[in-house]
Amino acid sequence: MKPDEHLYAVSDHWDGPFEEVRFEAWAFQLRNRLKADKVDVGFVFSTPGYGGQFEEILEILQIHCQVPHLLGCTGFSLVSQGFEFEHGEGISVALYSLPGASLESFEIPSQDNNQDALGDPQSIALNLATESPNGFVIFADPYSLNAENMLAYFNRQYPGVPVLGGLACGTRERHQTTLFQNTRAIDSGAVGVAVSGDVMIESMISQGCQPVGDSYTITSSTNNVLEGIANRKAYDVLSDVFSDLPDALKLKSRGNLHVGFVIDEYQHEFERGDFLVRNLIGADPKLGVLLVGALPRVGQTLQFQMRDRHAAMDDLNTRLEAVRESFDDREVYGALLTTCTGRGKAFFKVPDFDASSIQESIGPLGMAGFFGNGEFGPVGGVNFVHGYTAALAVFVKKVLDS
Repeated sequence: MKPDEHLYAVSDHWDGPFEEVRFEAWAFQLRNRLKADKVDVGFVFSTPGYGGQFEEILEILQIHCQVPHLLGCTGFSLVSQGFEFEHGEGISVALYSLPGASLESFEIPSQDNNQDALGDPQSIALNLATESPNGFVIFADPYSLNAENMLAYFNRQYPGVPVLGGLACGTRERHQTTLFQNTRAIDSGAVGVAVSGDVMIESMISQGCQPVGDSYTITSSTNNVLEGIANRKAYDVLSDVFSDLPDALKLKSRGNLHVGFVIDEYQHEFERGDFLVRNLIGADPKLGVLLVGALPRVGQTLQFQMRDRHAAMDDLNTRLEAVRESFDDREVYGALLTTCTGRGKAFFKVPDFDASSIQESIGPLGMAGFFGNGEFGPVGGVNFVHGYTAALAVFVKKVLDS
């Protein structure tokens, strides 16, 4: 095959204004670069500026790319192959051929964002034909659906099954996003696809933090207020951790300290990647409490985390090496990347770091993606909403049961 032809996945980025005839030709050429007999699924991500033309764009893609399942959402910035397009308007499209896969696309209606829990599992009724999906890709509107509650449903209904994707972004001026499903542009809820059959999803979640200090047990908390750690005031423990850091790390840690909650309490030792990392929102020295972006539990183990670009770079490369080894000579079909708006060139000081690192480590492979308001993915076999994270879904041949 020619260098620009691919068997399982192709991706490309459209920039500039939408012109129907040119866009039809572009979509047709993209489909022709995929040498597979058929397209099984396509993902499309767009900056918000094409809002009035979304349904026309989707119709052209579904017809000229011959794609039965087309899903995606809006994002501030886009990913295509090894490049991250962080400025200007654009559209990123990827087409995938997944031999032996069974795919079902679905829509989840908007939920009450203020409710504490989804309650009855029937509040989400997917009615999937398959009872044993291998993985999900879901894109959600953050303003009309409680993503953490949605993932709690999937964790309960499909334990151990990975959910990748993330929260859409809209314009910076208005809290409005758009989701894509086939030829429909949807402004609320969530859309997704269930993957089953001979294809599974391998995931890589890079939270980009390194643990600092020791691990401790939470001894007092109320809602998202962390009051006691190891029978001491939470603020005092944080102050000691900060004081013990080397001077160079103290400078880096300012504004970059987070809280890591251990996923598996049965482990004897905890390392990077064993934590669910959440924001340290604020602190009150007088009361001795910390405000965190989570609901800590008494008895839970935590360790403070520091995020900087060097830790994030090292973590991403380590995670990519692990996921590459997990392929075990299986066929790799393509990938999908959701990365945080807090990453990119402003964070790493170099362009395309996430996307190019993925291509260098496990590519070349067809890949699209977007910068989101939150990233979905499993840690310790449980799906969470993450922040400042690169969440990678890799479509690979399923391991046959022996």
